[in-house]
Parts: sequence; structure tokens; C-alpha cells
Amino acid sequence: MRFAAIADIHGNHLALEAVLSDIRAQGISDIVDLGDMVSGPLDAQPTIDMLMALDAVHLLGNHDRYLIDRPHEKMGAWERLVHTQLEQRHFDWLRTLPANAVYRD
Repeated sequence: MRFAAIADIHGNHLALEAVLSDIRAQGISDIVDLGDMVSGPLDAQPTIDMLMALDAVHLLGNHDRYLIDRPHEKMGAWERLVHTQLEQRHFDWLRTLPANAVYRD
């Protein structure tokens, strides 16, 4: 059984598209997303939309947590930028994600 682990996407939806294409080309169906999905200077909204539609195990990374746990004025520069790009549904989804999980025992 093979699976793919992805991490530290940081809003790079173009890289995410390339990685997902490669994962599919290799016939891998299980994906574990280790977090830090959208915080970064790139394009958060298409990235999180792709991830929300992806059938994967998603974990909340520290930068993801900063987006939902910190007041805007205490966020880092990346999080402040991303916070303005996301909609309430994105924050609601992030709040559903666990910080850790057991994958297939």
C-alpha cells in the first residue's frame, strides 16, 4: 500500500497542482496533508479550495493554526496577508482539522 505525504504548501497552488498530478500518475490514491497549507506570499484561496476538495487526511500545521487562533494584529506577515484572502468557509474548514492523527493504524 502506497500513500503520498504532502506538506508546507504555503499557498503555492501551482506547485500543488503539479504534485497532485504526479501523485495521480503514479496511481497513488491515499494522501496525507501534514499542514501549513496556505500561509505564504502566494495565492491562498485557490490553494485551500483545491485542498478542501481533495479526498485526503488533512492535519492542521502551525501556520494554519496561527490563522484561526491569533488576533489579526498578532499574526505574522504571511498570515495577515492570507487572512484577507480567505472566506469564512475556509476558516470554518481549518477549524475542523486535527493537529495530529493516526493513519491506518
